[in-house]
Amino acid sequence: MEVSPMSIALVQEVAKRIQKSGGCALFIDYGEDHPQGNTLRAYKRHKEVNMFENPGDSDITADVDFAALRRCVGAMENVKYFGPIVQGLFLQNMGALKRAEILIDQPHVSDDEAELICDGLMRLMEPSQMGSKYKVFAVMESNQKSAAGFPIESNTKSQ
Repeated sequence: MEVSPMSIALVQEVAKRIQKSGGCALFIDYGEDHPQGNTLRAYKRHKEVNMFENPGDSDITADVDFAALRRCVGAMENVKYFGPIVQGLFLQNMGALKRAEILIDQPHVSDDEAELICDGLMRLMEPSQMGSKYKVFAVMESNQKSAAGFPIESNTKSQ
């Protein structure tokens, strides 16, 4: 099982700042809402590579365990979390489709630019692309009722 003490420490530090000064934080990354086992891997030029070949020449990464982040925030006073939810749903709830439509309808936007906007949005939202793999997690003051982009029922802890 993988454990990322640095990600837990980061979320804890952000939550402490929210406790002290208020506000909200969004965390967007790939991962699941449970431990996954061995997700450690390396990428070079958008392709997975052997991390032991050419050390220092690739990006090493692992999936986020959002359940660990939830437990971290859930144990703290005066803050609450929402999510995680899949990125595609979050962007839909935030009006990304309508925003893309508005951008495309601008008179100065060419057909090629409109296609780039649609392709980019679909890459971010489609479940087969980044829409399901990436998750969105919010931390905010416990006196806030909701977080934009999150269904109310996605708040599984409040003080």
